Amino acid sequence: MNSEHRSAARLLSTSAAPNIVAEITHDVLTRWSAEHTQTQIQSQGDPALAAMLSGTQQLMRLGQYITTFRVRSDREQLRRQAEYDRQQVRNIVDSTAHLVAGGFRMLLGRAAGGKSGGALSAVDAGALEAIAAAAEHLIVGGGDPAATVAGLALVGGVVLALRLEAVADVAAERVWAAFVRLAKAAIRQCAGRNWLRAALAVCVEAAPQGEHLRGLAEDGCVLGAFTQLVFDPQSDYLVRVPGHAAELEPEPEHAVGLVSALATAASTRFPDVLRLVQLVHANATDVLVSAEHSRNQPGRATAAGLRTLAILHVLDAVLQRYFVDDAYLGVAEGDLVDAWCAVVDSLAAVHFVTLRLGGRAGTEAFRRASTMAVRFISSCSAPAVDAAVRRVFGAQPCLCFMAQRPVSAIGGERSCLVLFYMDLCEHLVPLISANSVATLVLPLAARYAGGEVVRDVGAEWFESAHALVLAVLEAGTANGAVQRVGMEAVPWYSGLVLRLYPDQGISANLLRIAFTASVRCLAAIADGDLAGVARLLAWDCVSMLLGRIDAIASDGHRPTPGRVRAEVNAVRRRELLLVLADQVAAVPLALLPRLLAEIHPRVVKNHRYRPGSGDCGRI
Repeated sequence: MNSEHRSAARLLSTSAAPNIVAEITHDVLTRWSAEHTQTQIQSQGDPALAAMLSGTQQLMRLGQYITTFRVRSDREQLRRQAEYDRQQVRNIVDSTAHLVAGGFRMLLGRAAGGKSGGALSAVDAGALEAIAAAAEHLIVGGGDPAATVAGLALVGGVVLALRLEAVADVAAERVWAAFVRLAKAAIRQCAGRNWLRAALAVCVEAAPQGEHLRGLAEDGCVLGAFTQLVFDPQSDYLVRVPGHAAELEPEPEHAVGLVSALATAASTRFPDVLRLVQLVHANATDVLVSAEHSRNQPGRATAAGLRTLAILHVLDAVLQRYFVDDAYLGVAEGDLVDAWCAVVDSLAAVHFVTLRLGGRAGTEAFRRASTMAVRFISSCSAPAVDAAVRRVFGAQPCLCFMAQRPVSAIGGERSCLVLFYMDLCEHLVPLISANSVATLVLPLAARYAGGEVVRDVGAEWFESAHALVLAVLEAGTANGAVQRVGMEAVPWYSGLVLRLYPDQGISANLLRIAFTASVRCLAAIADGDLAGVARLLAWDCVSMLLGRIDAIASDGHRPTPGRVRAEVNAVRRRELLLVLADQVAAVPLALLPRLLAEIHPRVVKNHRYRPGSGDCGRI
């Protein structure tokens, strides 16, 4: 404790007169306020952050010392009284008579002593309430931010000690209520950032809970100010600059924890949460932009990681509270969808960091937040989902189809954003309108479905693009509006997967899945004007597959330098014949006899042709 506070601490810890306690408190806070106000005048702005944080910590220690001394002194007195009573029992000759005469009184005294362990005596309660009243009186009298922060720090030390000593009674609740009022006054009166950082440090250390936290979150001013301080893209709060001030401030994760607790408190209004989400979104976007403009700079990866963890922590809490636990509870669907768009765009912006930290699936917090976001939007109405998807595509130019720009031109960080949205759209295709699928989703998948993507961008993007196309084809088998889109995509996609097999990213298993899904999408159009066109397109797909099989078969009979090429061709022919066999269950029923007629001679031919002495050509 600071030496200048020691005499005040002795008087405040022992005085039984509330008026004397109030006068001493007023004197301590006034002197502290005058000192830091003079510093502010000399610096023509915020006083030095390190000096302010040090001063508020000393005041918190003063309040904590006063409260702890009073509570423990009272408990020690109760312990001594109980020990004295036990000694009296031992010294009495006729213990039975003493038990009859005074034992009941002793038991009552012990019960009262046990109960008072969680309560304040009348003298101590009056003294602590006098400290809180004196601190509040300074606010009413002057409105000086220095006095407000000083009073908040002193009362913050008192409530911290009450919580640590497990004191809960009417007097303690009054002191906590005073702390909440002081915190709100400090937020309203703190014009400078350093004053606000000092107030945040006090609130983080006091760690209000339950009713006290709900009171702090009640009108949104505390949440708004702390959110602005912690998540403002221009703020350096989440990325500490080494120095004395950084050592005095609470750890960023503790400040983020307080913001999350305020955001999810029962008294918090959703418009305040929406402003929080928008500010977090701005911070996440800044993480992405900063990474793009400062690659390979030392310390940038660490800074991005710290900011990302803070962003995920808040988004996880908000999603759990407003999108899972209490979804639609007094909030319109449109407002929730607005918040959802900001949340998922924040997740997309920091996806490049989560890939580095947690691999393909991202970190655990990222996976949990993404799952909750998908679960919520999947429960919304189809028009709301479609509007949300169009909104996020409109906000991200890199998602729009630009044929003149190769995928390799998109930076690594920005391409991770594309990967996130392809994975997201895969889950939402059944709820998206046919127009959005045709103009937004399929063009995006087409950009990343080519064989050069594996080389220039990565296998993850290639796999996600094909999974997205397959989701569209599967939706086309059940959704009449999407059937036409799927029908138009089938000729392109079936030809693409045949062309990419086997050396450009398409394996035999993926070819079987993709080609069969394409034909099945066409077979789902069983009647109407499009049924005839669908049958023609389905047979065109089968014809392409037959041509590929025949080309490999004829190549297998050519002279070769050895057995290797012949065996490779036999394996590929066998795999393609398996794809052809899968079409029996996929083609429209009218084409089945024609397909079987084409399969039979090729199977017989494959059975006869056995390169070398092996059996690799048989099916």
